[in-house]
Amino acid sequence: MEISWYNNRIFLVVYFVIFLLILYKIFHVPITHDEVSTIFLAEEGTVLSILISDGEMPNNNHILNTLLTKFSLYMFGMNPLSVRLPNLMSFIVFSAAVYRLLTNVIGLKSWLFIPASLFFVTNLYFLDFFGLSRGYALSISFCILSISYIIPALKEMSYTKVNWSVLFAFLSVYSNFTLIYFWAIILLLASFFYINKYKNDNLKTKHIILFLTFIILFLVSVIPPLQNMISTNQFKYWTSNGFIDETVQPLIIHSLYGSKVLFFQFSNFFLLLFFIVTVSTVFWSFRLFLRKKNKVEVFNDPLFIVSFILIGVITLNVLHVYVTDVPNLKNRIALFYFPLFILVLVFGLKTIQFQMNKWLKGILSVILSVLCILQFTFNFKLDSVREWSYDANTLQVVQFISNQPGGNPTLSTDWKFNPSFYYYYRNNELNDIVLNSYSKELNINSGADYYYIFENDFNLFDKQYRIVKKFEQHTLLIMKYELIKKCIFDFLNFHYV
Repeated sequence: MEISWYNNRIFLVVYFVIFLLILYKIFHVPITHDEVSTIFLAEEGTVLSILISDGEMPNNNHILNTLLTKFSLYMFGMNPLSVRLPNLMSFIVFSAAVYRLLTNVIGLKSWLFIPASLFFVTNLYFLDFFGLSRGYALSISFCILSISYIIPALKEMSYTKVNWSVLFAFLSVYSNFTLIYFWAIILLLASFFYINKYKNDNLKTKHIILFLTFIILFLVSVIPPLQNMISTNQFKYWTSNGFIDETVQPLIIHSLYGSKVLFFQFSNFFLLLFFIVTVSTVFWSFRLFLRKKNKVEVFNDPLFIVSFILIGVITLNVLHVYVTDVPNLKNRIALFYFPLFILVLVFGLKTIQFQMNKWLKGILSVILSVLCILQFTFNFKLDSVREWSYDANTLQVVQFISNQPGGNPTLSTDWKFNPSFYYYYRNNELNDIVLNSYSKELNINSGADYYYIFENDFNLFDKQYRIVKKFEQHTLLIMKYELIKKCIFDFLNFHYV
């Protein structure tokens, strides 16, 4: 059998297994901090209020995700699968987009096909968001799908494909507004397409109308919620102190996911790799542009297109921060840079592969694949996500308190934990536990029977409370000292009687 047969089936098996692992985590990772406001906004908000983002709900810059969550809740009711279903389904979109790109650009017979496939799913921080009710994974899926259409569109000068690319770019922004930089670059490439068609007298009015319709639809859909977000100061998070320090380095650290694989433990190595790939791409693209007599032909090269997209997005991002002093994109907000960089890396490797002999290609393919598999298997977590790892113990806390004697115990928490508990409280899944209200401050005089806190804050409670349970992520469940004595007394009295 040909290598294409094996590559095709390995890809399908790997991505199907990952889909099943994401599905497992959907049922076993408690609802996390930032998901809660999205979920209840989807449940309570009208379609119109979601579309225009009225109110002070920063989660609603993920409009498409909120709308899809609302539809899922309507169809399947309130449960972890229904609120996370849109992003689970987006993994199928993402897988199809990656497969389209790799088969069309690299080819199923390439030694690079399997390691390239693994590069996209080795970032466990990225994979986390396919199992959460947020718009990051959804937006990136449409982003990659858009690129999978713009590359053949420019090569084949296809109206249909360029319009699909523009549409998917619009959906990526509607899933997460930070991809507006990506939309602008796709719009620039699409404009180049139409200008070239005009020069060759092949411009068709109906396609121009469709293209302009997409632009108008984008403006009508995005401007009202964007204005509401600006007016309610929803872009106040983080700072604007440098693209490398605040965007690239934190994203690398999160993407390594606390790696236990030696090769993946050095963030500085990947920072150097980012510099090398980015700088090399700029010089290669500039050189290619100068060498081509017909400048239009450079857009037939997939590496040039993905390089143009990555460098263009970075340029717009940096200029926007510099001109308006808005915060830099950071952590999950900047996550879409990961697949853009991987595309440049993979297509760059394809370009230089001709310098290698067959055996060297095979050895390199095996080494890269094994490293990706080790990184995945050693670091993948079934019961938590990195961004909100502190919420991993919510259901364990509920179970522990429920198993203690006495009815209707009260529970206070650190503010970071409260939204996760509130989700279960609203859905009557805290058993008989009474959850105290959200507060940014630790109120040691709240009178709660239990307090769930970070262990560093225990010194504030040591005179009134005692530790009854320690959890991972350095969290503690503490119980009021008087209640402990009462429980012991009730227990002894019961057995004495």
